Amino acid sequence: MKVVNITHGDDSDGLVCGALMRRLFDAEVMLANYDNLEEVLDGVDWQVGELYITDLNLRPALLDRILRIRARTPIHVIDHHPMAPKFREALTRAGVELTLTIGTAPPSSSTAASETGLNPRRRGSRRTPPSRTSSTTVQWPHGYSMAWTGSSWNTRPSY
Repeated sequence: MKVVNITHGDDSDGLVCGALMRRLFDAEVMLANYDNLEEVLDGVDWQVGELYITDLNLRPALLDRILRIRARTPIHVIDHHPMAPKFREALTRAGVELTLTIGTAPPSSSTAASETGLNPRRRGSRRTPPSRTSSTTVQWPHGYSMAWTGSSWNTRPSY
């Protein structure tokens, strides 16, 4: 099954997401920005088994393109940007899996990604943690979850 990741190619958040997707799932990574996102979505191959969209602030104008892809393949959105509630509801109704960490994740998804230890061989982190004191758990696709305990990220398979 071919896994594709469309990620924000203009900043470290998106590049880290793409690197993780490539390493963990051997995903084909397509870099996008807000000027060419429509074109990149239109270029998604019909042979894709799963599509991940990471670190891109999706907007309602993209709904038709996303729904065309969703008609043939599962879509997972992993992001930390605000999303319009009606748009979020429309994606959920269409079966798009949303992993949104708005307001509960550390300030930067690149920090979160580097701290999560999503590499299956690494189960925790000893790096300086993000500056949050609240507790949160994020369920990532393919059975990994990460928990921010207020002082560190802990990552574990959730199956």
